Amino acid sequence: MKLRELTAQLADLNAQIEAARAAESDQAIAACRELIDLYGLSAYDLGFVKTQHIPANRGSRTFRAKLPRATVPPKYRDPATGATWSGRGKAPAWIRDEDRDDFLINN
Repeated sequence: MKLRELTAQLADLNAQIEAARAAESDQAIAACRELIDLYGLSAYDLGFVKTQHIPANRGSRTFRAKLPRATVPPKYRDPATGATWSGRGKAPAWIRDEDRDDFLINN
């Protein structure tokens, strides 16, 4: 075969590919819309957007999804009461003016 014949065949095949893609994508879109309507999914649910807009009937707010917080093990323990503190945030009264090394939990 010559180059011109092959190029013509390639153009015909590309046109057939685009026609098949258009026909199948219409069916795929219809199936997706049916499932979205059935389950009431949003773009946020499908992972297309990182923020979710609450509909106006529940107040117009936008928020970001929060990641689960990891719990921090306690670092200090009050020997008198057994109260613990992780070392984060505001220090409790029982350790506030004390030497913190005396309250360290030995793991």
